[in-house]
Amino acid sequence: MSEQDQQPRDRAAAELPAKSACSSGPAPDRSTLLLERLFGVTGRRLAAAGSGPAPLLLPELAASGAPLSLDTLQEAVFERLMVTDRPADEGDAWTYLVRCSGRVAAETSTQLPDEQRAAVRELIVQNGSTVLQQPDIFGMENRRSFFESLRAHLAIDGWFDDFLRAVVLRLVEEEAPLRDIFQETFQYIQRVVGETKGSLMNMDRFVYSLATFMSTMAPLAETLVSLSEVPDTLSLGGVLYCRVPLGSLLWPSALNPVGEFFDQPVTLTQQSVDVVNSSIWTSERFIAETVHKVFENILRCGGRARQLLLRWIAACLRANAGRAKIWHTDMDGSGGHMAPDGFMLNLGSVLLRLSLPFVRDLDSPKLLEVDPTYCAAPMPTSEEQQAARWQHLADLDKETCLVPRPEDAPPPAPGKFNFRTECFYLCHKTLQLGLKVLQDKLSKLNGELGRMQRVYRDALTQAAGQDAELEGIKGRFEGLMQRYLCLKAALTEPSRTEHASQFLTATAVWLTQQAARPADDEPLRSRRELTFPLPSPVHPSLSCIPEMLADNLTSHLLAVGRFTPEQWSVAPDACRHMFSFILVFMGSTERMRNPHLRAQLAACLEVLLPDFGEEHGHGLLSAGYQRQQLFLSHELADQVVPALLHVFVSIEMTGQSVQFEEKFNYRRPMYVIMKYLWSVDRHRNMFFSLSESAERDMDSATPPIFLRFINLLMNDAVFLLDEALSYMTQLRDQVQHRQTEEYGALTTSPSHVQVQHRQTEEYSALTTSPSHVQVQHRQTEEYSALPAQQRHQQEANFRHMGMLARFHNIMARETISALEMLTSGIRSIFLQPAIVDRVVAMLNYFLLQLVGPKRRELKVRDTSDDYDFKPGELVTGICKIYTQLECEQFCAAVAADERSYSPQLFTDAIQVLARIGQGQLIPAVESVAAQVAGSGAALKAEEDLAAQAPDHFLDPIISSLMADPVRLPTSGIICDRSTIARHLLSDQSDPFNRKPLTMEQVEPAAELKAEIEEWRRQKLAERSAGDR
Repeated sequence: MSEQDQQPRDRAAAELPAKSACSSGPAPDRSTLLLERLFGVTGRRLAAAGSGPAPLLLPELAASGAPLSLDTLQEAVFERLMVTDRPADEGDAWTYLVRCSGRVAAETSTQLPDEQRAAVRELIVQNGSTVLQQPDIFGMENRRSFFESLRAHLAIDGWFDDFLRAVVLRLVEEEAPLRDIFQETFQYIQRVVGETKGSLMNMDRFVYSLATFMSTMAPLAETLVSLSEVPDTLSLGGVLYCRVPLGSLLWPSALNPVGEFFDQPVTLTQQSVDVVNSSIWTSERFIAETVHKVFENILRCGGRARQLLLRWIAACLRANAGRAKIWHTDMDGSGGHMAPDGFMLNLGSVLLRLSLPFVRDLDSPKLLEVDPTYCAAPMPTSEEQQAARWQHLADLDKETCLVPRPEDAPPPAPGKFNFRTECFYLCHKTLQLGLKVLQDKLSKLNGELGRMQRVYRDALTQAAGQDAELEGIKGRFEGLMQRYLCLKAALTEPSRTEHASQFLTATAVWLTQQAARPADDEPLRSRRELTFPLPSPVHPSLSCIPEMLADNLTSHLLAVGRFTPEQWSVAPDACRHMFSFILVFMGSTERMRNPHLRAQLAACLEVLLPDFGEEHGHGLLSAGYQRQQLFLSHELADQVVPALLHVFVSIEMTGQSVQFEEKFNYRRPMYVIMKYLWSVDRHRNMFFSLSESAERDMDSATPPIFLRFINLLMNDAVFLLDEALSYMTQLRDQVQHRQTEEYGALTTSPSHVQVQHRQTEEYSALTTSPSHVQVQHRQTEEYSALPAQQRHQQEANFRHMGMLARFHNIMARETISALEMLTSGIRSIFLQPAIVDRVVAMLNYFLLQLVGPKRRELKVRDTSDDYDFKPGELVTGICKIYTQLECEQFCAAVAADERSYSPQLFTDAIQVLARIGQGQLIPAVESVAAQVAGSGAALKAEEDLAAQAPDHFLDPIISSLMADPVRLPTSGIICDRSTIARHLLSDQSDPFNRKPLTMEQVEPAAELKAEIEEWRRQKLAERSAGDR
């Protein structure tokens, strides 16, 4: 016998009554003495015991004269149970039976043969069942002793577990009311967790042992779940799920109540944070492991217990569907009508563990058995049908799918699903309501902390006389920091992150397999190799799959890449599958209609980039070689550039109003990816190939993707630079206005009156008046006198404008950088007649703004670093584009731009280049300037010629002499080919009647062209003769 098994026997043996000598009568046999010791009763009068309690004399047994034996034991035990004047330390009837059971278990097989052991056990179990069903008969006011025995022995003493299990089975056989008997026990779970408000630090682990044991028996498992049901009619249904027995197990978390961990966060060292994190992770891992075991036990019970659990999970998710709303990410997770954050996070951990058997092995056919039509199938109305079809999660048909289902398409026929399918979608819905919500909150908190730091820094400059306000800001900052640390600790629990990564990698594989199916494909049986082009049309299954699958995947990949990149440092295979998923969906509107979701995939692609340059060392894999291999040797690597350009363009084609900050976040990672791809020969050659293809197909009905891409780049550059310069001018005006005495009462913090770029002498601070110091002092006093609310509003407005200026400055610089990069290797397409004028107009206009007379309007005092305003970089980038496109055609277009070009433009640019340390560019710019000046004379002659031309020779849109006239088929208007081509890049309609139009539809006006050419020859000949 092992030491572990011997310990409970020793404890039970210690409770045995000591053997007593008989005072009279024949000596009892060995069996009688054994039973007297085991059950603590006798029918004989005994002398005083030498030690320990003597067996209790039972009058009826003594009167019968029969010795205690298996034949008389039943009556003897019943008589003992009915005794009411027993000593207090002996406990009630249930306690007595528990002690008897312990003594029987401790008795050796030599003393108690197996046959006799089975008989006495049966007797104890039978009486135990009777006591629990009718406690009042045995003088028990309640079942308190039953619960106390659970706490004392459950999951500690194996004999007790066996005894209790046998009692429950007997209760079931006798059709006893289990719900009434165990209700108080199960309600203890919710009571003890509720009293601590889900405290992780004060978590009672006994309740988890209790639930684990109860879940191993189908009747009790069923009772546990049925006692946890929440009526649909209750308006607070969502939050109530954490206040029922089963849900209470999921409530404890580091996220509630706030303040339990990371007190005084600004004083904590990283070592202290790590220690607290480790403690939190240990407790949360215990909860996930234990509750997973509870759920698994209930599912293995099968039958009604299993269906009740699946229905409970589905009902919980439906009641908490509001957690997916945008407004919920702004809440602290501890209030409202929804279940708290920690509860939903723990439920996700449990469902992730339940999913592991079919997501661990990506080559197993188990994953492909997940049915894509589950969400679109009609929801059964009866519980019996739901159980038979494995379909409990309602309202999934309301989710937006990857592609819309045709209006005339019927819903999928009702079918029978399986556990894997239901578990897969239950898990995704839980992640959507839990993990993803918290990842969004963590990202927002991270941003809020950054803003709060700036506010605190600004307040420090005004600390005099405002100590209370400063303390208030400090308190809010510490509160945010504490929430951030708790949330990050909860989200970065290693086993949860690992399981989520496994599950979502499997989701990526499953989705790519669905996307690669032809429209008439049979159900998947094994994984297929991905090859481009993918089948078209797509399989109808994509119209049944909700976007939340891809949304969960992208959110997790971004969160891991940002906060815990080391989690995937040993997962190159997972990254390969993610890479495939991104490339299959990012550039395909046919497979993922939502452009915002595809833009998120671009951000995910940035996470997978290898380290390059000084600013981009944040990829998932620690080894740069592994990351490089994704982009160099992955079987779909050639699709990166086309997919990136498609998603870049599609953001503008949404047909929806897109907030600028959202667009900023979409575009920023795309520029980073583009810069890396350009540095790799294989991908740079793909840019070249797409450019050449675009030139060949300039007149196609659908503009080539590269043509649309560079057109959009120029549109962006014009908009972003214009807006950025406008914001800088407004900031300058506000600062200057707030520096006057009459506007002094509305001044903002000095840190925002210090806004200026120190990059070069050309962009140095404006000279201030001699009274500046006195004005500043007076302004500070007047500002301090303002009501706090007014000061905060003024600060908020100014910071918001500064934020917009910063966003526009960054994006403008990135856009110009992208054009500079592209023109360094691609020239021809930028010189096409439909494009070159737009390129030139853009370059001339912004160079004029940055180096011309109005450049001083862009200067804001003292800290333009806050706004990322770097005009020197913009001037350098624009000048490089000039030099990279230099040729006769380009220079002629520069000279023709009457809006912004003048000979002084390049002179001013050269002066600025010299001042900002870019002297190496000056010879190339001088060469451009000289060629542009030479083109001016020829241009003047062309303008004189156009002035003499008949009206029908002139383009009706820009009034220039047409070189290649074409007729527009629907309006009949004739215009120049280059003019209409430029128009159609942005607007696929006839400008004169708004009817659809493509370049393929325009008709050459050959006769008019010949007439114009003949007229030109005559006029040029006349001019030549006149010159002679």
